[in-house]
Amino acid sequence: MKVSYKWLQTFFTEPLPKPEVLAQTSNFKIVEVEGTEEIDGDTIFDFKILADRAAYMLCHRGLASEFAATLDLKLKDRQVPKVIVSDIAAQEVKIENDLCRRYTARRVENAKVGESPEWLKTSLAKLGQRSINNIVDLANFVMFDIGQPLHAFDADKVEGGVVVRLAKPGEKLETLDNRQIELKPEVLVIADSIGPLAIAGVKGGKRAEVTSTTKNLILESANFDPSSVRKTSTGYSLRTDASKRYENNPTADLCLEASDNFSALIAENCPEAKFSAITDVYPKPEQEGLVTINPARINERLGVEVPVDEQKKILARMGLGVGETGSDLKLTIPTYRRDLAIPEDFAEEIGRIWGYDKLPETLPQPVAVKANKEYYYTEKLRNTFRGAGFSEVYLYSLVAKGELEVELPLAEDKKCYRSNLTDGLQKCLASNRPNLALLDSNSIDIFEIGHVFVDGKEKIMLGIASTDGRRVAEALAAVESFVVKMESSGSVIEIDWGAIVEKSPESASYDDLNIVSTANPIMFKQYSLYPFVLRDVAMWTPVGTQESEVEKIIESEGGEWLTRATLFDTFSKDNKISYAFRLVFQSMERTLTDADVNAVMARITKALTKTDFVIR
Repeated sequence: MKVSYKWLQTFFTEPLPKPEVLAQTSNFKIVEVEGTEEIDGDTIFDFKILADRAAYMLCHRGLASEFAATLDLKLKDRQVPKVIVSDIAAQEVKIENDLCRRYTARRVENAKVGESPEWLKTSLAKLGQRSINNIVDLANFVMFDIGQPLHAFDADKVEGGVVVRLAKPGEKLETLDNRQIELKPEVLVIADSIGPLAIAGVKGGKRAEVTSTTKNLILESANFDPSSVRKTSTGYSLRTDASKRYENNPTADLCLEASDNFSALIAENCPEAKFSAITDVYPKPEQEGLVTINPARINERLGVEVPVDEQKKILARMGLGVGETGSDLKLTIPTYRRDLAIPEDFAEEIGRIWGYDKLPETLPQPVAVKANKEYYYTEKLRNTFRGAGFSEVYLYSLVAKGELEVELPLAEDKKCYRSNLTDGLQKCLASNRPNLALLDSNSIDIFEIGHVFVDGKEKIMLGIASTDGRRVAEALAAVESFVVKMESSGSVIEIDWGAIVEKSPESASYDDLNIVSTANPIMFKQYSLYPFVLRDVAMWTPVGTQESEVEKIIESEGGEWLTRATLFDTFSKDNKISYAFRLVFQSMERTLTDADVNAVMARITKALTKTDFVIR
């Protein structure tokens, strides 16, 4: 999330530390700083907000509260502005489904929709936001300021009251980005007497869009079930800044404050505007949490002595109410702190703000670890097959057909959990068989150890495949030899065609694995995405000519496209030796043509004939 340093400063009564100091503090105590950039004399931080804190930290105020706690800075007492309420009739609102936890609405008349003021456009542009118009931009400003998403409807395009309900069969919605959405029955919508106006918490509809001709508004500030929002936004691929915040479960207590802020900014930007009272439907108001902690137990968990008074100060700086009950502390938790629920949460918070660098460094005592049987035997099998010259492959677990289907598949051919390894291995052989010459190999020999779902259960299986039947027989012999060495105690790994590898004895030790390693560095290089071309060249050479002499000439003339030169035939006759090489050509930049390769072959042939070799 992008955050403005100057914007953050507006929350404090005193100057913030310099941006570089703030970034260093963040990395150790608050969130990870993924990057910074300078825009118009302002430092823009790119913070990585983790899921456990996203309920309140996806906004400038949330970050400001964290800096106040960690740096012991004082926050301003920001007053919620109020607008003058006119005698305009309040907006009628009805909630028909408890997926909407709170809905507030306010009517505005005589609003002037147009270009945003420069300060507003600049503030949003620093966060990577494109200016739409003053009303939409002000709604976004409040969302980035305090974390509550907002929406505005053109009131003259809304018929009757606002109803929050599930979509009806056959209902459709054209979204603000001109997508035609066929609404599923489980989708929560904002509707009027005609039909859906918006997908709740996700995207507004085109029918009640605010445009340059809009005069009257309905301002929405609401709170929706996070799971419902996430399921809907993901299902329709409608990922928005609003849905991101709703799906992280912000407190519904923000709704009124956000609506008042939104209204005040509209009043400042449109002096002629008139406002109704706010309609607030809040069926089950959220309650502050109450948790009792014991300071001694906190210290026990942390392994360091944090004085009780210091614990109290830290908790108060976090915005919590702190009272005492005997030797315990009784804490009042604001509704926006979803991450604080049990005593262990406060041990983490106190330790974080006190400073993890103050915790003593103690090495754990070594403990005897019993081998995990599945890991033990999969590693044994891996070593067995590697020793036999087989290569291990890791293939897709999601396939086109299987017993267990994914509800929201990434693609049609990846919608089921695989029920065997054989299908994938066969495809792997087929795709690699044409590359035998490039790999300088006589066969493709592969194996996989992976999980499958069959007969209603997840199992771990071993699959073996080769383009050479004799190699499969060798693999089977390797497995049988391996099984004989083990003491049977029940099956743990199944081979795809039915053979069983038994569990290890209870005394199995990781020390027995003898995992193969090498002191020689292994060199890897990028492979080409373009097809290779094969050519053969054979020649007569005088007796005594070594294979390496011929190969050296070929490689020196082959250039950068010559990937491999492999001797595949040799015989002697009449005091001469015949050598036949298979040459593999491939480019890293493009597909080679016959003309390209013919030119190289002509160069190689010319060099060979100069050495008194006779091309066959």
